Amino acid sequence: MDKILIQLTIDNLRDYENYAGGTDYNFEVVDFAFPNILDSEYISVVKRYKAESRFPEKIIGMHGAFLDLYINSLDSAIKKISQERIIRNLEIAKDLNVKYVVFHTNFFPMIEKESYYRNWVNAHVDFWKEIVGKFKITILLENMWDKNPDGVMDVIEKVNSPYLKILFDTGHANFCSKVPIKNWFEKLGKNIAYIHLNDNTGDVDSEFPAGKGNVNWKEFSSLVKKHCDNPLVCLEVKDLNWVKESIDFLKKNSIYPFS
Repeated sequence: MDKILIQLTIDNLRDYENYAGGTDYNFEVVDFAFPNILDSEYISVVKRYKAESRFPEKIIGMHGAFLDLYINSLDSAIKKISQERIIRNLEIAKDLNVKYVVFHTNFFPMIEKESYYRNWVNAHVDFWKEIVGKFKITILLENMWDKNPDGVMDVIEKVNSPYLKILFDTGHANFCSKVPIKNWFEKLGKNIAYIHLNDNTGDVDSEFPAGKGNVNWKEFSSLVKKHCDNPLVCLEVKDLNWVKESIDFLKKNSIYPFS
Protein backbone atom coordinates (compact mmCIF):
# COMPACT_ATOMS: atom_id res chain seq x y z
CA MET A 1 0.00 0.00 0.00
CA ASP A 2 2.44 2.64 -1.20
CA LYS A 3 -0.46 5.15 -1.26
CA ILE A 4 -0.37 5.33 2.56
CA LEU A 5 1.82 7.73 4.53
CA ILE A 6 2.21 7.99 8.28
CA GLN A 7 3.00 11.35 9.88
CA LEU A 8 6.02 11.36 12.20
CA THR A 9 8.74 13.48 13.83
CA ILE A 10 12.43 12.87 14.36
CA ASP A 11 11.72 12.01 18.00
CA ASN A 12 9.45 9.08 17.15
CA LEU A 13 11.24 8.06 13.94
CA ARG A 14 12.59 4.80 15.33
CA ASP A 15 9.24 3.56 16.63
CA TYR A 16 7.47 4.41 13.38
CA GLU A 17 10.18 2.85 11.25
CA ASN A 18 10.07 -0.29 13.41
CA TYR A 19 6.36 -0.49 12.66
CA ALA A 20 6.29 0.49 8.99
CA GLY A 21 9.81 0.00 7.68
CA GLY A 22 9.07 -3.46 6.38
CA THR A 23 5.78 -2.45 4.77
CA ASP A 24 4.89 -0.41 1.69
CA TYR A 25 3.86 2.55 3.88
CA ASN A 26 5.73 5.84 3.49
CA PHE A 27 6.25 8.82 5.80
CA GLU A 28 5.36 12.50 6.09
CA VAL A 29 7.65 14.49 8.41
CA VAL A 30 6.06 17.28 10.42
CA ASP A 31 9.01 18.79 12.36
CA PHE A 32 9.56 21.62 9.88
CA ALA A 33 6.04 22.99 10.33
CA PHE A 34 6.99 24.64 13.61
CA PRO A 35 8.66 28.04 14.18
CA ASN A 36 11.10 26.89 16.88
CA ILE A 37 12.55 24.32 14.48
CA LEU A 38 12.74 26.75 11.57
CA ASP A 39 14.30 29.46 13.74
CA SER A 40 17.30 27.55 15.03
CA GLU A 41 17.14 23.77 14.81
CA TYR A 42 16.25 22.82 11.23
CA ILE A 43 19.83 22.12 10.11
CA SER A 44 20.44 19.72 12.99
CA VAL A 45 17.05 18.03 12.42
CA VAL A 46 17.84 17.53 8.73
CA LYS A 47 21.19 16.00 9.71
CA ARG A 48 19.47 13.67 12.16
CA TYR A 49 17.05 12.44 9.51
CA LYS A 50 19.95 11.74 7.17
CA ALA A 51 21.95 9.97 9.86
CA GLU A 52 19.20 8.10 11.71
CA SER A 53 16.61 7.08 9.12
CA ARG A 54 16.97 3.48 7.99
CA PHE A 55 14.47 4.07 5.20
CA PRO A 56 15.14 7.58 3.82
CA GLU A 57 13.46 6.66 0.54
CA LYS A 58 10.19 6.36 2.47
CA ILE A 59 10.25 10.02 3.52
CA ILE A 60 8.25 11.39 0.60
CA GLY A 61 6.01 13.96 2.31
CA MET A 62 6.61 16.98 4.53
CA HIS A 63 4.26 19.35 6.36
CA GLY A 64 5.36 22.92 5.84
CA ALA A 65 5.00 25.92 8.14
CA PHE A 66 1.44 27.08 8.77
CA LEU A 67 1.23 28.99 12.06
CA ASP A 68 0.40 32.67 11.37
CA LEU A 69 1.55 32.42 7.73
CA TYR A 70 -0.29 34.87 5.51
CA ILE A 71 1.31 35.35 2.12
CA ASN A 72 -1.75 37.45 1.27
CA SER A 73 -1.10 39.89 4.13
CA LEU A 74 -1.34 43.60 3.36
CA ASP A 75 1.49 44.12 5.85
CA SER A 76 4.64 43.78 3.74
CA ALA A 77 6.76 42.57 6.67
CA ILE A 78 4.34 39.74 7.51
CA LYS A 79 4.04 38.85 3.85
CA LYS A 80 7.84 38.72 3.47
CA ILE A 81 8.48 36.44 6.45
CA SER A 82 5.60 34.16 5.40
CA GLN A 83 7.15 33.75 1.97
CA GLU A 84 10.59 33.18 3.48
CA ARG A 85 9.23 30.41 5.73
CA ILE A 86 7.75 28.63 2.74
CA ILE A 87 10.93 28.94 0.70
CA ARG A 88 12.98 27.55 3.61
CA ASN A 89 10.59 24.59 3.80
CA LEU A 90 11.05 23.89 0.11
CA GLU A 91 14.83 24.10 0.42
CA ILE A 92 14.67 21.58 3.28
CA ALA A 93 12.41 19.33 1.21
CA LYS A 94 14.88 19.42 -1.66
CA ASP A 95 17.73 18.54 0.70
CA LEU A 96 15.77 15.54 2.02
CA ASN A 97 14.57 14.54 -1.47
CA VAL A 98 10.93 14.97 -0.41
CA LYS A 99 8.36 14.85 -3.21
CA TYR A 100 5.33 16.52 -1.58
CA VAL A 101 5.16 19.57 0.71
CA VAL A 102 1.97 20.68 2.47
CA PHE A 103 0.93 24.27 3.21
CA HIS A 104 -2.39 25.43 4.68
CA THR A 105 -4.54 27.84 2.72
CA ASN A 106 -4.96 30.01 5.86
CA PHE A 107 -8.02 31.60 4.30
CA PHE A 108 -10.24 33.51 6.76
CA PRO A 109 -13.85 32.77 5.75
CA MET A 110 -15.18 35.05 8.50
CA ILE A 111 -13.97 38.03 6.42
CA GLU A 112 -16.80 38.09 3.92
CA LYS A 113 -15.63 41.01 1.81
CA GLU A 114 -15.07 40.40 -1.89
CA SER A 115 -11.89 42.50 -1.69
CA TYR A 116 -10.40 40.06 0.84
CA TYR A 117 -11.22 37.07 -1.37
CA ARG A 118 -9.74 38.67 -4.46
CA ASN A 119 -6.57 39.77 -2.64
CA TRP A 120 -6.16 36.27 -1.16
CA VAL A 121 -6.50 34.62 -4.56
CA ASN A 122 -4.26 37.09 -6.37
CA ALA A 123 -1.52 36.95 -3.74
CA HIS A 124 -1.47 33.14 -3.81
CA VAL A 125 -1.51 32.98 -7.60
CA ASP A 126 1.37 35.45 -7.94
CA PHE A 127 3.48 33.70 -5.30
CA TRP A 128 2.91 30.10 -6.38
CA LYS A 129 3.41 30.88 -10.06
CA GLU A 130 6.89 32.10 -9.20
CA ILE A 131 7.71 29.26 -6.79
CA VAL A 132 6.51 26.10 -8.52
CA GLY A 133 8.87 26.45 -11.45
CA LYS A 134 11.91 26.95 -9.21
CA PHE A 135 11.62 23.88 -7.01
CA LYS A 136 9.72 21.33 -9.12
CA ILE A 137 8.35 19.72 -5.94
CA THR A 138 4.62 19.02 -5.71
CA ILE A 139 3.17 21.69 -3.44
CA LEU A 140 -0.12 20.83 -1.76
CA LEU A 141 -2.60 23.46 -0.56
CA GLU A 142 -4.57 22.11 2.40
CA ASN A 143 -8.07 23.23 3.37
CA MET A 144 -8.20 24.54 6.93
CA TRP A 145 -10.94 27.02 7.89
CA ASP A 146 -12.28 27.06 4.33
CA LYS A 147 -16.07 26.87 4.19
CA ASN A 148 -16.06 25.66 0.59
CA PRO A 149 -13.57 24.68 -2.14
CA ASP A 150 -14.00 27.81 -4.27
CA GLY A 151 -10.92 29.78 -3.20
CA VAL A 152 -8.36 27.00 -3.42
CA MET A 153 -9.74 25.84 -6.76
CA ASP A 154 -9.55 29.40 -8.08
CA VAL A 155 -5.82 29.44 -7.24
CA ILE A 156 -5.17 25.98 -8.73
CA GLU A 157 -6.85 26.90 -12.01
CA LYS A 158 -5.03 30.22 -12.35
CA VAL A 159 -1.57 28.84 -11.54
CA ASN A 160 -2.23 25.84 -13.80
CA SER A 161 0.87 23.83 -12.89
CA PRO A 162 1.35 20.07 -12.34
CA TYR A 163 3.42 21.06 -9.30
CA LEU A 164 0.52 22.74 -7.47
CA LYS A 165 -2.22 20.41 -6.24
CA ILE A 166 -4.72 20.07 -3.39
CA LEU A 167 -4.57 18.24 -0.09
CA PHE A 168 -8.02 17.44 1.26
CA ASP A 169 -8.14 17.17 5.06
CA THR A 170 -11.11 15.08 6.19
CA GLY A 171 -11.11 16.47 9.72
CA HIS A 172 -10.89 20.12 8.69
CA ALA A 173 -13.75 19.71 6.24
CA ASN A 174 -15.86 17.92 8.85
CA PHE A 175 -15.85 20.83 11.29
CA CYS A 176 -15.20 23.87 9.06
CA SER A 177 -16.99 23.25 5.76
CA LYS A 178 -20.42 24.76 5.22
CA VAL A 179 -21.09 22.63 2.14
CA PRO A 180 -21.48 18.84 1.89
CA ILE A 181 -18.32 16.81 1.41
CA LYS A 182 -19.45 15.79 -2.07
CA ASN A 183 -19.15 19.44 -3.19
CA TRP A 184 -15.43 19.34 -2.45
CA PHE A 185 -14.82 16.22 -4.49
CA GLU A 186 -17.09 17.27 -7.35
CA LYS A 187 -15.31 20.62 -7.67
CA LEU A 188 -11.70 19.62 -6.92
CA GLY A 189 -11.73 16.19 -8.54
CA LYS A 190 -8.37 14.98 -9.83
CA ASN A 191 -6.64 18.04 -8.37
CA ILE A 192 -6.84 16.26 -5.00
CA ALA A 193 -3.47 14.51 -5.02
CA TYR A 194 -3.17 13.86 -1.29
CA ILE A 195 -5.45 13.38 1.70
CA HIS A 196 -4.94 13.93 5.44
CA LEU A 197 -7.13 11.32 7.04
CA ASN A 198 -8.45 11.70 10.58
CA ASP A 199 -11.78 11.98 12.37
CA ASN A 200 -13.63 14.31 14.75
CA THR A 201 -17.14 14.99 15.99
CA GLY A 202 -17.61 18.18 14.00
CA ASP A 203 -16.68 20.65 16.74
CA VAL A 204 -12.88 20.74 16.89
CA ASP A 205 -9.84 19.41 15.01
CA SER A 206 -9.42 16.39 17.28
CA GLU A 207 -7.42 14.26 14.82
CA PHE A 208 -9.06 11.09 16.13
CA PRO A 209 -8.43 7.77 14.40
CA ALA A 210 -10.87 6.94 11.62
CA GLY A 211 -14.14 5.65 13.02
CA LYS A 212 -13.98 7.56 16.33
CA GLY A 213 -15.89 10.61 15.13
CA ASN A 214 -18.75 11.28 12.75
CA VAL A 215 -17.03 11.54 9.37
CA ASN A 216 -19.06 9.53 6.85
CA TRP A 217 -16.29 7.18 5.71
CA LYS A 218 -18.37 5.18 3.25
CA GLU A 219 -19.34 8.38 1.45
CA PHE A 220 -15.73 9.60 1.57
CA SER A 221 -14.48 6.37 0.02
CA SER A 222 -17.10 6.45 -2.74
CA LEU A 223 -16.31 10.07 -3.60
CA VAL A 224 -12.55 9.48 -3.78
CA LYS A 225 -13.01 6.54 -6.14
CA LYS A 226 -15.49 8.46 -8.32
CA HIS A 227 -13.74 11.83 -8.61
CA CYS A 228 -10.02 11.45 -7.81
CA ASP A 229 -7.03 9.79 -9.41
CA ASN A 230 -5.66 7.50 -6.68
CA PRO A 231 -4.52 10.21 -4.23
CA LEU A 232 -2.01 9.49 -1.47
CA VAL A 233 -3.42 9.17 2.05
CA CYS A 234 -1.55 10.34 5.15
CA LEU A 235 -2.80 9.14 8.53
CA GLU A 236 -2.60 12.38 10.53
CA VAL A 237 -3.28 11.17 14.07
CA LYS A 238 -1.44 11.76 17.31
CA ASP A 239 0.38 8.47 17.95
CA LEU A 240 1.21 5.04 16.61
CA ASN A 241 -1.67 3.31 18.39
CA TRP A 242 -4.11 5.60 16.60
CA VAL A 243 -2.33 4.89 13.30
CA LYS A 244 -2.88 1.16 13.85
CA GLU A 245 -6.48 1.75 14.91
CA SER A 246 -7.15 3.79 11.77
CA ILE A 247 -5.65 1.14 9.50
CA ASP A 248 -7.69 -1.60 11.19
CA PHE A 249 -10.89 0.44 10.72
CA LEU A 250 -10.16 1.25 7.06
CA LYS A 251 -9.36 -2.36 6.26
CA LYS A 252 -12.34 -3.78 8.13
CA ASN A 253 -14.76 -1.42 6.39
CA SER A 254 -13.10 -1.44 2.95
CA ILE A 255 -12.49 2.32 3.01
CA TYR A 256 -10.13 3.93 0.50
CA PRO A 257 -7.26 3.15 0.05
CA PHE A 258 -8.23 -0.33 1.21
CA SER A 259 -11.40 -0.45 -0.90
